[in-house]
Amino acid sequence: MFRAQGAAARVSASDDNELTYRSPGLQLIFERISSADKVNILDLGPPLSSNVEFLSSYPCRLYIGDWLQWLPLYGDHWGEHPAFSPLFSEMLSLKADDQFDVILGWDMINYLGEENIRRFSRFLAEHTHANALCFFSVATHKEMAAQPAKYRILSKGSLHCEQADCNPCPSPRFTQSRLLELMPEFQSHRSFLLQNGRQEQILRIR
Repeated sequence: MFRAQGAAARVSASDDNELTYRSPGLQLIFERISSADKVNILDLGPPLSSNVEFLSSYPCRLYIGDWLQWLPLYGDHWGEHPAFSPLFSEMLSLKADDQFDVILGWDMINYLGEENIRRFSRFLAEHTHANALCFFSVATHKEMAAQPAKYRILSKGSLHCEQADCNPCPSPRFTQSRLLELMPEFQSHRSFLLQNGRQEQILRIR
């Protein structure tokens, strides 16, 4: 797992605005980051240099989980094989005393089966502070891209979503109540229904 601390920098917005959108959930996350003296952040996305630079401009310790290097790709579909059962302790290589204030899960929750979401929730709860916030982007349309997107932070409240060129697949379309059933260690803090087929869920530990 990649860990980063340090130098301040900013990423400029992409010229391609097609997949750039305002993210009220991200805005809420940055309110938490900005109000704290120092925060531990777990980013489950890939190690995008622009995100590392942006987040490192705040007083934080950043951990990159990079799920994309672990979870399986079948043809052009990124998702679960019936035999796939990830060991989250190996995927994320966290120490027992690693505790996080912010967790950026992006859209990867859409690509885990329900039993693995339960297991992931239990694992994650062991590494979150009492006031931690977890960010997830839940698909709401009938179909979604067959592979998770890469999310680039453009500002405190805007994202650029880089989607792989692949065929669509059915979306689990988790409702908030169903997601909380699968993640009983957490409760809803805020949710934001966007017009681009996403619902941003901000969860916190019970």
